[in-house]
Amino acid sequence: MAWTNEQLVALDESIALGATTVQYSDRTVTYRSLTEMMRLRDMIRRELGLDGNSDGSIGNGSRRYYEHSKGL
Repeated sequence: MAWTNEQLVALDESIALGATTVQYSDRTVTYRSLTEMMRLRDMIRRELGLDGNSDGSIGNGSRRYYEHSKGL
């Protein structure tokens, strides 16, 4: 499924309120638990390319350095 930023924001707002019901434009969804909602939120963030930061920024500030050798 293609998630939207609007859906992520609505889900985050409901989690912050402790509510298990979320309204996305013309739809209303009731989840079983806040745990289920947080798992879905994390999945949506990954699919949207967000790292899970609360501010929605991309990347986690880390860098990877690779080292290689010709074996000589």
